[in-house]
Amino acid sequence: MTSATNKKADIKTAAAATPVAATAPAPAPAPALIAYYAIPVPRGQQPVLTPIGAAVAHDDGEGFTLQLHLTPPAGGHIILRKPQVKKAA
Repeated sequence: MTSATNKKADIKTAAAATPVAATAPAPAPAPALIAYYAIPVPRGQQPVLTPIGAAVAHDDGEGFTLQLHLTPPAGGHIILRKPQVKKAA
């Protein structure tokens, strides 16, 4: 065996022997705002809002991180609104 082959074998052995701690991922922060795409409708009608992402406040309170799952087509509007609390029935 060459020394390069020995090094690869040592790395594989070390990786197999190293225990991996099972840690749960940190919970995602709750979104401060929900991003909606406002589907264009004739004037006077209620717009159709489709949720497309969320904005999460920065720890320092000076801004937001906007995570969009979709982007609206050119000319579309993104509306940011506070999450609605579901009322118990």
